Amino acid sequence: MAKISRRNRPRQYLSGAFLCTFALPVIAFAAEEMETPEGFVAWHTPEAATIASPLAILDEKYMAFPMEDEGRPELSINVRMINAFFPEQTRFIVDAIETGYADDSVGGGWERFMLKPTDDGQFTLVAHGWIWRCQRGGMADQWVGRPCP
Repeated sequence: MAKISRRNRPRQYLSGAFLCTFALPVIAFAAEEMETPEGFVAWHTPEAATIASPLAILDEKYMAFPMEDEGRPELSINVRMINAFFPEQTRFIVDAIETGYADDSVGGGWERFMLKPTDDGQFTLVAHGWIWRCQRGGMADQWVGRPCP
């Protein structure tokens, strides 16, 4: 039987405290063009959506993060606001960084979401991208937007 690595297996979902703390419903879908953040690549891009909170974007992606998987899986979630003094340019950046993959070439993945506040207090997803942390070769311990060796 072929072994499924962390890289190619279906994403599971977080449960319990994470769900209770951060789960907020998706409100409506928007038809904006999705961008890719600089330095990141488009990969498994979600549909643009209008949501209630920047952290709600993680509901479907991280509701069962595999804490007891092979390797030493860790999940870091960072949220920051940029251009706060210019309402038309204000954006929220949500970074979900997974490390500790039990894989000989890829050690982690960094997923970035960029959200724009709407006039009604919601947030619209406007950009999404991925980069990976390589574990060997000339790109060892580097975050890159291309396949690791």
